[in-house]
Amino acid sequence: MMGDWVIDRMYAHASRAYPEECCGFIRQTSAGPQAIPVDNVHDMPRRHFKVSPFDFATYGNGALCMYHSHPDGLSQASDGDQKVYEVTGLPQVILNWPHGHLSLHGEIKMPLIGRPFIYGILDCYHLVRSYYAETYGIDLLDYPRPRYGWWEQGLENPFVERYERVGFHEEKKDIQPGDVVLMRLAGSQVANHVGVITEDFKLLNHRLNSFSCELRYDGYYRENTMKVLRYGH
Repeated sequence: MMGDWVIDRMYAHASRAYPEECCGFIRQTSAGPQAIPVDNVHDMPRRHFKVSPFDFATYGNGALCMYHSHPDGLSQASDGDQKVYEVTGLPQVILNWPHGHLSLHGEIKMPLIGRPFIYGILDCYHLVRSYYAETYGIDLLDYPRPRYGWWEQGLENPFVERYERVGFHEEKKDIQPGDVVLMRLAGSQVANHVGVITEDFKLLNHRLNSFSCELRYDGYYRENTMKVLRYGH
């Protein structure tokens, strides 16, 4: 399975900067989304980050979001991160290093169809959350993503472990619009992909290294479905 180049570059940046915080921007370019590392100019870089006015003017305008690492800390927004979000208006991607978990603080607004894939930021579960927010006005619980590649060893199973907490239950009757399907793709031993059934009974889908799209729910996707989930009880 091909990697996610944005996440790879963020991980590499966090590793180089460790034990200090790294920081940068994620921008959409003609070649696809790109992670752009910048210098952390804070006086206490092991505990905080700061982007220079020049770098913010150069890379911040029009960026999808900012990112920074929490060395040996949780991938949760601090009070300082919340202030940065309030001042800049840019969502914050927080990466705890060296564990590699990441979370998105704030919301990236993009059309449901045609959005690029960035693991943990604009991925399959983010698309499901966006669909529920736009279609039903429901804000589904988000959660930090495990380190990229968790499905390869099959040691973690976050979709199955969390769906009840998000508000879903397993449905074994006929599929209805709004149902979420958990799938095992590319030979994974655990559910590593989710999609949602739309009002016209198609699959709203967002796979790695692809743009989000709507397609028929049959063949490969139906054959590799593990569970059908329905919101509410």
